[in-house]
Amino acid sequence: MKAGALRARVTIQQRALAQDASGALAATWATLGTVWADVRSIGGFERLAPQLDQTVATSTHTARMRKGAQGIVLRPSMRLLWDGRIYEITSVLDPDNRGAQQLVMLFEIVEPVHA
Repeated sequence: MKAGALRARVTIQQRALAQDASGALAATWATLGTVWADVRSIGGFERLAPQLDQTVATSTHTARMRKGAQGIVLRPSMRLLWDGRIYEITSVLDPDNRGAQQLVMLFEIVEPVHA
């Protein structure tokens, strides 16, 4: 993998529990670190959700990055932030089976648009 291809700065987050103002535990996201990646769009679609009277758009992306960057081991329970958007990690692959890089499959749900 050429370093020049890693042009996107992505933030890796993990689900965490935090105490809210009333003292109850609430689910939140904790930032683990920011790394360089090559983010690419691989598709998307829109569908009508008639029961909600709105259109739901989805898009999928991949992010290629060095394995273990900043000591972070990626898991599908984590998410990436990039360019003001949130991507759920659906799987983490080792594309060349050498352990040097990882290909992260991402899924973004775009906010519903009312018809």
